[in-house]
Amino acid sequence: MRALALLLLTWSTLVVAACDVTVVDKPTASTDSSTASVTQLTPRPSSSSPSLAPTYPQIDQLGEIGQSDFYLLLAPRHGLWGYMDRTGAWVIEPQFSSAFWFRSGLAGVKTVDGYWGFIDMLGSWVIKPSFKEISWFQEGLAPVLHNNGLWGYIDVGGSWVIEPQFRWAGRFSDGLAPVQAENGLYGYIDGSAWVIEPQFTCAYCFSEGSAAVEVEANLWGYIDRTGSWLIKPQFGGADWFTEGLAPVQAENGLWGYIDGNTWVIEPQFVDAYCFSEGLAGVKAENGLWGYIDKNSWVIEPIFAEVDWFHRGIAAVRDETGLWGFIDRSGRMLWLEQ
Repeated sequence: MRALALLLLTWSTLVVAACDVTVVDKPTASTDSSTASVTQLTPRPSSSSPSLAPTYPQIDQLGEIGQSDFYLLLAPRHGLWGYMDRTGAWVIEPQFSSAFWFRSGLAGVKTVDGYWGFIDMLGSWVIKPSFKEISWFQEGLAPVLHNNGLWGYIDVGGSWVIEPQFRWAGRFSDGLAPVQAENGLYGYIDGSAWVIEPQFTCAYCFSEGSAAVEVEANLWGYIDRTGSWLIKPQFGGADWFTEGLAPVQAENGLWGYIDGNTWVIEPQFVDAYCFSEGLAGVKAENGLWGYIDKNSWVIEPIFAEVDWFHRGIAAVRDETGLWGFIDRSGRMLWLEQ
C-alpha cells in the first residue's frame, strides 16, 4: 500500500516517505482483544478472478477552480497523462509522462524529457519543468528535488523558501513536514528549524494530530507534534489517521483499523488504505481490491488497484490493466480506451 508506494502512488498513496516500508510480522496492538471494540466484517463476496499485482500509475481526481462544481480528473491515454472534466472531455490533452492532481490551483507534471514543473488548470506552465522529482503543494509549499540531489521547498511562484539541504522532504501538514537528514534519519521541521530531531528510520506527514513513524525496520507507532508517543511502536506497518481511523498491520501480517487505542476493524486484509468519504480501499485474500465502510463490504473486491474516493468518485484499475472511475455504488463512470 504505502504508497502510498505512494509517489504513488508512482508517487501515490500518494510520495509519503522515501523509505522502505515493506512489512513483516511485528507485535500487534497491545489492546486486550477481549475488551476492544472490534468489527468483524461480513464475509467478502467470492471471486474466481486471478490476483493481479498492482502497478498503480499516477491517477487521482482533483482540483477546484472557483466553482465548487468544477474539478478535473487526471487520466491516461496511450501511456500519457492529461486532465478531463466530469463529462469525459479532455481539458488538458494527455502529454505528460506522469502527473499529480491539482492543489492550490497547480498540478505537478512530468515532461517526456523527464523533468517536473507545475501547470495551472488551463495547462499553462506556471513553474517551468526543471526539477528531478517533486510532490504537490500543501500549506503553500511544495517539496522538490534540486539538480544537486538534495530536497528543498518552493512557493507557488517557484522561489526557494527552504534551500535544498535534505536527502528527502515530505509535504507540510499541520505546520510540520517530515524530512530526511544527512545521517539518513527522519525528523520534522516547521519551516525554519528542527522541531522533532532526526531519530526515525521513516516518517509520514501529520494527520489529525498524529504522524506514523518507524523506529526500526517494520516497527511503527504514532507521535504527536512534540515527538511524544501517542501509540508506542508495535505495528509492522501504519498509515495516516483519517476520519478517526488508521490502517495498521498486525502481528499476523494482516491489516485492520484502529481508533488510537483499540481495534475497530480487526486485522483481516492483505493491504488497506485510509478512509475517505466513509469508504476505504482494501485488498482481499483473492489479491483484488474493493471498498468497505466501517461495518461491511460496499464494493466487492474485483479491481487490480484502487484509489481514495473524492467527491464521490474513485479511480480504479480493472483486471485487463485499464483505468477508470467509479461512483460509490461501484458503477463505472469512465473507462480508459
